[in-house]
Amino acid sequence: MTATQARQVLRVNAVFDFAAGLLLLAGSWDGLWDTLDLPQGQPALFVQVGGAALVGWAYLMWRAADEPPLRASVARAASGADGLASLVVLVWLVTGELPDDVDTLGTILLIALVLVLGAFALLKAGI
Repeated sequence: MTATQARQVLRVNAVFDFAAGLLLLAGSWDGLWDTLDLPQGQPALFVQVGGAALVGWAYLMWRAADEPPLRASVARAASGADGLASLVVLVWLVTGELPDDVDTLGTILLIALVLVLGAFALLKAGI
């Protein structure tokens, strides 16, 4: 993978993680989670702390895109994190252990999440 491609992958992943972090920061907003057919994390405090961490992680990936000495290390760490997260969600989907409040839209979103995280993991593994 070229340096330009590596920068693009890290930047796109940073934007995705930033958006996901904002979603998790809204962990106490019941209506949002109901609209998305996803279970609300309880307690919301942990979901929001995870969202804050994800926003920080997104910033680190954005910065690493322009810092060659950091790029490979951050890409390896992010690849492992995305691969593990993809595997966790996949196990929840395959075993059917999702909470009862996950409906069709929620299932579709979780399947899309597995695919996106898996793709990011593979792309960053190539950096």
